[in-house]
Amino acid sequence: MQRLEATLKVHFALLAALSGLILGFSDESGALTVIAVCSSVFAFVFVDWLKLFALPPALGYLAMGLIAVYCIGKFIPLTPASNQQLLAVAQLLVLVQAVLMLQAKSRRTFEQIGIFSLLEIVVAAVFNHALTFALLLIPIAVLGIRAMVLLQAYSVSLPLWAEEPPDKPSAGRSWIKTRSPSTVRAVTSAARRLPRSAIVSLGPAVLLVALVFFYAIPRTAESDGIGLGGAPQVGFSDTVTLNQIGHLQQNPAIVMRVKLQDADKGTAYQLSDSLYLRGRTLNLYDFRFGSGNWRSTSMPRGMDGQRLPPEFQPSRTTDQLFYDRVNVEVSQQPQNTRTAFSVPPYYRLQHSPPVRHTVERWLMTRVDNELETARSRVSYRYGTHAFRNGRQLPMLRAYALGEEDYALRREQRSRRTWWRDNSGYDPERLPELTRTAQGVVDSMAPGARLPYHKAMRLNQYVTQEAGLRYTLDLNFPRREHIDPVEEFLTINRGGHCQYFASTLALMLRSQGIPSRLVIGYKTEEYSPYGEHYIVRQSHAHVWVEAFLEEEQVPKEKPTYGQPATGPVWLRLDPTPGSDGESQGQVTQAMDFAQGMWEKWVLDMGGRQQEGSLAGGDVGESLSPVFAGMAERLKGIRRGELGGGALAGGNWFSWPAAAAGVVGTLLLLLVLRVRLPQVLLRRRAAVASPLVSNQPQLDFFTELCNLLRPLGVQRQASQTPREFVKQALHSMGPDHSPSLVRPLQTLTNRYYAIRFGNLPAAAAQDPEVGQALEQVRRGVPQPQVTQEELPREDGERPA
Repeated sequence: MQRLEATLKVHFALLAALSGLILGFSDESGALTVIAVCSSVFAFVFVDWLKLFALPPALGYLAMGLIAVYCIGKFIPLTPASNQQLLAVAQLLVLVQAVLMLQAKSRRTFEQIGIFSLLEIVVAAVFNHALTFALLLIPIAVLGIRAMVLLQAYSVSLPLWAEEPPDKPSAGRSWIKTRSPSTVRAVTSAARRLPRSAIVSLGPAVLLVALVFFYAIPRTAESDGIGLGGAPQVGFSDTVTLNQIGHLQQNPAIVMRVKLQDADKGTAYQLSDSLYLRGRTLNLYDFRFGSGNWRSTSMPRGMDGQRLPPEFQPSRTTDQLFYDRVNVEVSQQPQNTRTAFSVPPYYRLQHSPPVRHTVERWLMTRVDNELETARSRVSYRYGTHAFRNGRQLPMLRAYALGEEDYALRREQRSRRTWWRDNSGYDPERLPELTRTAQGVVDSMAPGARLPYHKAMRLNQYVTQEAGLRYTLDLNFPRREHIDPVEEFLTINRGGHCQYFASTLALMLRSQGIPSRLVIGYKTEEYSPYGEHYIVRQSHAHVWVEAFLEEEQVPKEKPTYGQPATGPVWLRLDPTPGSDGESQGQVTQAMDFAQGMWEKWVLDMGGRQQEGSLAGGDVGESLSPVFAGMAERLKGIRRGELGGGALAGGNWFSWPAAAAGVVGTLLLLLVLRVRLPQVLLRRRAAVASPLVSNQPQLDFFTELCNLLRPLGVQRQASQTPREFVKQALHSMGPDHSPSLVRPLQTLTNRYYAIRFGNLPAAAAQDPEVGQALEQVRRGVPQPQVTQEELPREDGERPA
């Protein structure tokens, strides 16, 4: 019983620790996790194991009352359910469970700890949306089943042990009792083996029922995408400070997963170079006070919120050989802005995707409001003509299909404003940058000083020849009287991608070339498990787009897969290549598992359930099967049973069906006749060991050993009286009369101690020793032959 109770204490201590650990280590719930784990370990060591102290029940109830008052105080004033109120519920559960762990363990205490552990799991389902919740749920489920089975066995065995301890004489008058200590010990010993069979038998059934309920019951609400204990990812706004991107690049959190698929072949499309995902464009540089900030101009009316443009179809079919049609699927984490990420020139695939298009800027935004974007993940699909042979093309037409005449419809004043916003430059604030850019251009051949070639040459200079180094160290001393970009180029000469891109963009403007910054992500991290690209906050990147009029685009640089006319944005990336940390196989596998957890569990709302199980990923492969099954059932209802070999062209054959039924019945009859015999033989082989477990009393064990040389061995099914009777019969009439009385004395004493009123100390009485001595003298010893006698030298003959 002590071993069973100790096993229970271990199970419930682990269950309390894991149920607290599953709350997650977020900024808000992390302290509760530490309290739950530490209190469980402390209570098990000092209360359950070492038994140094235990909290009295009265003091425990008082502590619980104070905890309840403290936590309920956080609900005042009463407001609609909020994050803080749910945190108060979690705090109440963890602290009360900690008090229970400090009490002496009983059936009531175990039950209460189990209930609070279940409640913590329910609250954790709201707090912790990470994969760790799923991973921890597995050991919690196993421990929970084991703990429940052990607790039931403990509840059944406890009254038996409490009724009469094994070493305490019974107060009753009856000589024979229906309960024996060995029986109770056998029950409690068997109880420790019950959890294994319970898990094997109940686990698959419970899991199957849970999966059916989770995926089959229709959803009436949509899933949140992020737990209350978490926080949305930092997105991109219309104003970006100079060091903002540098801070993002130090965060390895996953922002999105991007799957590229060849639209014609249906296979995964893998790049040989980096993948650029644009989020925002910034065209206004703040020259005042040396802030170095970039921001976007306000959107002209009617430019944003448009449907994604249709796919461009070239007039010549041979043009399709110079670009690849690629479908892009983005699974984006919650962010605090409405920014969606694109690979232009994109076009719509879905009838009503959850994103909208911004004219001329080639930007995507989510259709939902910022509150929803901060709470939920989003998935969207679109097609693109941005790739060729595994590389992303650098040129982008300013206007999509159907938007070419947008520039013609704009007023001249709006055109001048656009030019000023995208070409604004102050040479007095950037004297050294101006001289450097002019020197680079002057070094070019006079015939090569065209806007396209100037842009490429300045990009090469900033990347390779300016002596600038890439670093994420943001602790450079700032000089207020100098512009941050000028300081980067002339003094610090070290910075991240935002410094490099700002330097190139301002150099281009110094040469009269309109330019803007594009902030987004640049990634090369490919997951072979999910066949998608992983985009992290550390992949945040800034690059430059230079504006070229239609006549400034070189003839040898056509833009295939896009309109043949109109201005062009040229992508330039002046940041030197940095050796990013490549993720190991384990990290990629965990990221893939996290993505599956989010897609098939966390985001399984009403729309996702309908799309996944009917028309989405699973539906696309299983819908033909379901449709075929439905048609077959309709045919059976109409009586169309089909044809088959034995039916003369019909699928269903009555003779074959009858033969199958008769064969099945014959097989069952054979098994019904033969199977019990096999089972009986096995059962006999298992249940007929020659020697049973040793008796519980030492004197009867010695009696069995004394009778063993006569060939008398006690079987597992024999009672002590049956065993003694067999021994007398085996000794024959010459020896048995003298042993009848001592054997009867030992047998009666055995029954009196095991099942009667005598204590265990009665086994040491002189009467027992005398009976054993009589048996020892009366049992004939086996004959020893001359060959078995030892020689004088102590050796036996060979």
